[in-house]
Amino acid sequence: FPWIGLSSKVMLTNNLAYGCLRSAEAAQYCPHCLNTAAYHRLNWIPVPAAICLEHGCLLVSQCPNCLKRLSIQEIVRNHCKACQKDLSTTEAVSVKGNFLSQKIIQSWFAGTDVTKLTDEYKLPPYNPAVVYRFLENLSQHLLTRREDWTILPAPLDVLSKQITSPIQKRQQLHTLTPGVIFHLYKTAFTGAMDWPNGLLQFLDAYRAYSPSRQNQNKHLNLLRNNWFQPGWRNPDFKFAQQILINYLLAHNIQLPVYFVEQFRSVAWFVEQTGLCSVEHIEPTLDVSTQDLHQFLLRGLLKSCLWTHSRSQTPIFERDKLLTLKQNWKLGWSVQEASY
Repeated sequence: FPWIGLSSKVMLTNNLAYGCLRSAEAAQYCPHCLNTAAYHRLNWIPVPAAICLEHGCLLVSQCPNCLKRLSIQEIVRNHCKACQKDLSTTEAVSVKGNFLSQKIIQSWFAGTDVTKLTDEYKLPPYNPAVVYRFLENLSQHLLTRREDWTILPAPLDVLSKQITSPIQKRQQLHTLTPGVIFHLYKTAFTGAMDWPNGLLQFLDAYRAYSPSRQNQNKHLNLLRNNWFQPGWRNPDFKFAQQILINYLLAHNIQLPVYFVEQFRSVAWFVEQTGLCSVEHIEPTLDVSTQDLHQFLLRGLLKSCLWTHSRSQTPIFERDKLLTLKQNWKLGWSVQEASY
């Protein structure tokens, strides 16, 4: 992709790149374009490309007669190999409403400048490769949590209204119809617009907040567990990680232990959460390495451990450490301070 520089290639491994592009045996096309000239366009190859921007219609990924998946060769020849249907005569489905998400995503893949659009709609001000991966992750996790759609309020409720056919869990995006992909990415796009308010609105919808609702964090907890998988822990997603961490803290939702363990030595995470590793204790308490070793050996810092800390990777609460330090200054003995 033209917009992927050297510093961003890590965001699209071979497997990820493969998942972003349609294979030669799972192609799609615009009936209007095909009727004009029978050749396969490059802008039909990306999986997220669901509509023809020129004609404002959904692309077609199946034979309209026998519903067989189409190959590039069949599209170029203008006929379905199985039933001989003339593909250029397919009735195009017009897309009503805003398809801004498609304009920006397809422009990213084409390498064209959409600075005015991204500035106008206040997308995260980062490399398009990173923002695209962010959107892809939102789409994938929305897909795996399909059973939640019927209870989600705006802006996520559009999914249950527009996508009514069954979707298998963990189904590859390129096997979905362009109509499903269009609504899936359009909904995910709401999480990136008016940054960071769009993501907060997205999280509020997934939390389905209501003062009278029981277990109101159930669905957000499930999404949270998905979000903090390895793909989300890439340092390039720092901009989204910080927003999500703040949101969880503000709503008293437990942080995933494995995420805290990975980030316990990262400056922004320690500052934001107050959770830190053993390495941060020495400067916080202003003690020597030798004394610190004795404190840990004797368990004198046990009261400062984070509630969910595991013995093999101890995590401490900075506020408790500072309180302990203050008590020491007031003249408590180390022995007393441990109780």
